[in-house]
Amino acid sequence: MKRFIVMIMMLLPFSAMASIPEINELADRYSSVEDVTVVNLTGEMLAMAGASGEIDPSVIENIVIIQSEKARYVKDVSKHFDKMVADANLKSIANIDKDGTVVNIYQKSVGDVMDFIIFVADGAEVAVIDICGKFTEETFTTILDAIGNI
Repeated sequence: MKRFIVMIMMLLPFSAMASIPEINELADRYSSVEDVTVVNLTGEMLAMAGASGEIDPSVIENIVIIQSEKARYVKDVSKHFDKMVADANLKSIANIDKDGTVVNIYQKSVGDVMDFIIFVADGAEVAVIDICGKFTEETFTTILDAIGNI
């Protein structure tokens, strides 16, 4: 799973604070929990770092990552994520189950801003990655191609 997260981070230059409130609530819920890692990077930080990748960094508004390897939090994050998917009315766009690792990709658009929420679980570990920005169809295809090659 760490390889998956690293590959996403290499594909997309960093950024943070998600546009949909449910992701912010999930991140806030776990931000002070010792066994859960919550990463928020701003677009300004991305610009300062001079990050570049397959996707133009100017289209990315933010990225939030929530990750844990502790069994208690793997189950808890998964449960709260499932509730968030229902409450936020997220559209499922891809489901991958490979060698015991489950990857679900959801999408939600608000105006011209689009969120891609990627849920990854392998039983021992869980990660939620929210990528928010003004994506084109080409950008969307690049993201899906990169995920498919991991």
